[in-house]
Amino acid sequence: MQSNNILTSAQQAPSPHGDALFVAFKYILDFYYGDVGVDTIHTILAHDKEKAEIEDFARVAKDFALSYQELELTENIVGSHIFPVILTCKEDTLKTTILTRIEEGIYELYDPLTYLITQNTLQEIMKVYNTALYFYKDVKYSNILDPKYQGKEWFWKHLKNSMPDIIKVGVLTVFINIFMILVPMYTMNVYNRVIPNFAIDTLFVMTVGVVLLFIFDAIFKTVRIYILENMGRHIGSELEDELFKRLLLVQSSHDSLLGGSKANLFRELTMVRDFFMSKSIVTALDFPFVFLTLFIIALISPVIAGVTLFCAILIIITNILFQIPVFNLSRKLFKDGQVKHNYLFETIKGVETIKITNATSRRMYKWRQMTGFYDFVHLKVQMLTSSATNVSYVIYQIATVLTVVIGVYEIQDRVLSMGGLIALSIFVSRVMGPIIGLSSIVLKYKEVKESLDSLNKFWHLPLETEKASELGVKRLQGEIEFNNISFSYAGTKNPSMSEVTFKIKPGEKVGFIGPTGAGKSTILRLLTGMDTPQSGTIFIDSHEINTFHPVELRNNIGVMPQEPFLFAGTLKENVEIGKNLGKEKLIQLLKMTGLEDLIKRSGEGENFQVGEGGSRLSVGQRHLVGLARSLVNDPPILILDEPTTGMDVSLEKEMIKALKPIVVDKTLILITHRFAALELVDRVMVVNAGKIIADGPRDVILAKLQGQK
Repeated sequence: MQSNNILTSAQQAPSPHGDALFVAFKYILDFYYGDVGVDTIHTILAHDKEKAEIEDFARVAKDFALSYQELELTENIVGSHIFPVILTCKEDTLKTTILTRIEEGIYELYDPLTYLITQNTLQEIMKVYNTALYFYKDVKYSNILDPKYQGKEWFWKHLKNSMPDIIKVGVLTVFINIFMILVPMYTMNVYNRVIPNFAIDTLFVMTVGVVLLFIFDAIFKTVRIYILENMGRHIGSELEDELFKRLLLVQSSHDSLLGGSKANLFRELTMVRDFFMSKSIVTALDFPFVFLTLFIIALISPVIAGVTLFCAILIIITNILFQIPVFNLSRKLFKDGQVKHNYLFETIKGVETIKITNATSRRMYKWRQMTGFYDFVHLKVQMLTSSATNVSYVIYQIATVLTVVIGVYEIQDRVLSMGGLIALSIFVSRVMGPIIGLSSIVLKYKEVKESLDSLNKFWHLPLETEKASELGVKRLQGEIEFNNISFSYAGTKNPSMSEVTFKIKPGEKVGFIGPTGAGKSTILRLLTGMDTPQSGTIFIDSHEINTFHPVELRNNIGVMPQEPFLFAGTLKENVEIGKNLGKEKLIQLLKMTGLEDLIKRSGEGENFQVGEGGSRLSVGQRHLVGLARSLVNDPPILILDEPTTGMDVSLEKEMIKALKPIVVDKTLILITHRFAALELVDRVMVVNAGKIIADGPRDVILAKLQGQK
């Protein structure tokens, strides 16, 4: 059947977005969630490329609660999967379309850029497209937090996926071990046949063959190392990327690790990767050849084969006995190492506080105690490991000596030749080497296992993107409702919020005041989805907050925290931390938030370096950067947490003056201790001990509070 390109819908205006693959992906999202905002997709993709690639969409599929599969387009593949499906050409993703349905052998295609719907045969389609990209909702996704899914599949799957590379390494290992067997055989033949007969020609031919073996052995070992290192690099990159993503997305209520322990996870991941991706694979693949070598020894001398096997078993038993104390000490060493790392991490962060409070000596004293104890335990582990290795080598040397002694008697009895004895000595070393290597790896595994268990525990913490959320929310109106909300932080007896109920209308300006620890900032964390209430429901525009995707929720809520955290870099990078604005919009935003004077005086413009933690900025300027960040998306809801903290009276007035025009058309939540900032609001709620004890017009509430004084 010839292609007829039947147009079945009216041609619409071409898409303003020239990235066919991006628009096709948006089509899939819209199919499942409704109209998903382009800003939401860009925020989750988070790349600086001109156009996203297939790998980018594959990487973020799970963030949209979608499963992903990439398959080669063949005649047998399309009909067995759900629609819609993206068809593309891997070599040129500009050639991208969407297969929407199949009916009686006719395939209906939707062009994401021109909106044209055409019909064609599969044979014609395969001339243009070679890859099918499936994004679909997996019914199993809702069970991802089930406790039974606590295995280490997240790690082992990478080894399974690397099986083609492991097979290649296995094939190379077979040849390398065969070469290792042939070299002793060469030695034996030289002593047994060449020397007695002075067969120089035979010696020359055999020597050339052995030299070729050495050359191929070196080449094969180099290729094996390259494959393993490349595989380890690829797997390590994927695991580090996933770990970093989990650090950023782990639900706050389950995030109890200290900063130092989190940073230490990457060191642990590197150690685990290096252990499993290089040493263990080579040793595991080499180990079966131990039995082949033993078999060859038995063919030459059964007695020496028995002695070699006995010594090998003795080495294994010795290392097993050493494992017991090493295992217990490794666990202690791992925990002490985490404590030491946390202590160092906190010290670096708080070095100025330590100097100001004259705590240097006390801090040093505690550091010496920690390092002294850690080094003592580490020394014991190293001594035990070294002792196990030394004992193993002693047994190995004894096996070599016994081979010579027994060989002498067998030569005397004429059951063994001189060449055979020399070959046996080499073969015995070939057996003992992998045995000692395996024993060392088993000892090392105890330490690696602690790291792997630590990573596994963190890996199974729930992520924000694993909630049963839906996409498709664009701009909210700003209505907020707390319905009987209660919340307690882990490890605290008293609730931060207890049966709190209130409603804020769109565009309303509300201030929350109360003593320190009353629960004001908890409202901020609950509204932004950082924490989830233990009971009650939060609604935004009549939508339950748990049904929002975190990205879409935070696109609609701007937050100026009490202490904005600034990253080392430029002012531009700190303001555009989540979204690129472009120069014109950035300058407009900086002017609106009062940062224009700073960029003029600095002489560096928006590329002014703020320093680590914003060290080159004043307290007020850091707050202004925090305010600018909160306004990047022009959100309908704005939360200001102590916006005038650390400011003098004049600077506070300037801040309030700058904020007034900004918050006119927004729902404003102001959390403050200072009554001057309440000039921005019309309504005030008084929070105490996790409860709303007063709620009403600003002037009425303030008059009551002043009357109580």
